[in-house]
Amino acid sequence: MSWPSLMFQKYQRRRKFRLNAAFLDATMISAVDAPVEFEISCGNYGNRLEENLLPGVSTTQPTNAVFDGAHYYYLPWSDAKPCLSIDCHWEDVTFRADTTNLLHAVADRLVG
Repeated sequence: MSWPSLMFQKYQRRRKFRLNAAFLDATMISAVDAPVEFEISCGNYGNRLEENLLPGVSTTQPTNAVFDGAHYYYLPWSDAKPCLSIDCHWEDVTFRADTTNLLHAVADRLVG
């Protein structure tokens, strides 16, 4: 008999995580007639179409691509690089990362 995971979610300890992204450039874009924008997400967090979660700043500003003079287009971000941040809540699994980090540190010492 399998138990639905939804029954146990309220008992799991949850932590707040943040996904940060910075876009340095966007090049080699094929010809487009509409503004281009990028969206980041972590699971359903950051998805603009998700209705059950609070919206966040998960998309860049729509920008028209500029022709580079050869074959492709690029986005003219210059010195104003878009930075996005999404807050999300997940089950606390940091103990797994701690164990993995410990094993990597031991392996590095054995090799070095």
